[in-house]
Amino acid sequence: MAVGLAALVRVALLPVVGTAAPFSTFALATFAVAFLAGRWPAVATIALAVPTGWWLLIGATPGWSADADEVVGNVGLFVVIAGAGVGLVGWLRQALRRARRLEAELEATRSRLEGALKAGDMGTYEWKVEDDRATWDETAYALWDVPPGTPVTRGMVRARVHPDDVAAFDADMARAMDPQGDGLREVTYRVMSRDGERVLRWLHVRAQMEFAPDGTPSRMVGVNRDVTDLKRAEAQRELLIRELDHRVKNLFAVIVSILSLARRRHGDSDALVAAVRPRIEALARAHGSSIGRHAAEEGVALETLLANVLAPHRDGTGRIALRGPAVDLPVSAITPLGLTVHELATNAAKHGALSVEGGRVAVTWEVADGTLAIDWRETGGPAAERTAGGFGATLLEATTAQLRGTLETETGADGLRVRIAFPVSA
Repeated sequence: MAVGLAALVRVALLPVVGTAAPFSTFALATFAVAFLAGRWPAVATIALAVPTGWWLLIGATPGWSADADEVVGNVGLFVVIAGAGVGLVGWLRQALRRARRLEAELEATRSRLEGALKAGDMGTYEWKVEDDRATWDETAYALWDVPPGTPVTRGMVRARVHPDDVAAFDADMARAMDPQGDGLREVTYRVMSRDGERVLRWLHVRAQMEFAPDGTPSRMVGVNRDVTDLKRAEAQRELLIRELDHRVKNLFAVIVSILSLARRRHGDSDALVAAVRPRIEALARAHGSSIGRHAAEEGVALETLLANVLAPHRDGTGRIALRGPAVDLPVSAITPLGLTVHELATNAAKHGALSVEGGRVAVTWEVADGTLAIDWRETGGPAAERTAGGFGATLLEATTAQLRGTLETETGADGLRVRIAFPVSA
């Protein structure tokens, strides 16, 4: 079809250009086929154009005829020019394919980089020192809560840095701009909200300064990474370490207190060990209730603490009943309350309701006006008698004081009743 169209066009141009360059339209058709379809279709076009042009030249077209030498010359010139053109067009096609492939690879790389930067909450920027103008990507604008397209200068960025971090910001920038250094910038600081009323987020900045031949800073390229979650995790970890240190010190203080009280009332070492061991074991069970929990967040469930401390005395028959609403205790209450419940359970097992068949203990609790009230009521056991000055009584008074609470005890024929009340909220 290309050859036929070229022949018709050439015949139509005969009145205008005459018989000069008779194969010109065939050459153009060959180039077009080579560009659109490739080498071999273009070779086929040349093969068809030669006899078609020959036919035109020997007189098929009125007013157009040529001798044999002229025909051969024109055909030869056409084949040379068309062949060279096909080769050139083929090279151009390959160059275009390579360019498209490189463009696709660059686009894929750019897409991966943008995806990685967004996934990592990282924004890129370029700062030209001479005119003090920065170019940010969309993520950088979002990290700073600045409308996209807003002109960015060093002064604008510095004004948004938390006042306590400005010194580190300036020192790091001065270090990066020093031509005697490596030009690396790496600093972490807090970014304030646009109204300056709150901390927007923590950013970690890493960039590289480029220097002109004379050593002056010229351009900085870098990234901003949102490390707010990391900073919060670090703060939580520091708080946890301080809390753990405080709790361990408290545990040791309680153990020392238990040893001191027991030593004054037990003369020999066996009696001392027998008195102290269950109380330290109760401490361990109470402490186990708080593992993995944080006082500033969830607290410790009261029912969990009671179940752990009373576990050695619960035989599955329902002799010890727990009933009350869900209450989260502060971690500071675990040790003293655990010891308190342990003392009451030990006393019930030795002298009270748990020492006889049919005896029962009911532990109930309620919260009103920020105060937790726990009732320990024994029934079905021996008549309870009030004792004063004993080790257990002294320990109950000490643990209640540590809870900043009150302790009420009632004794009688129905058994022992103890009511402990202490604050559970500020």
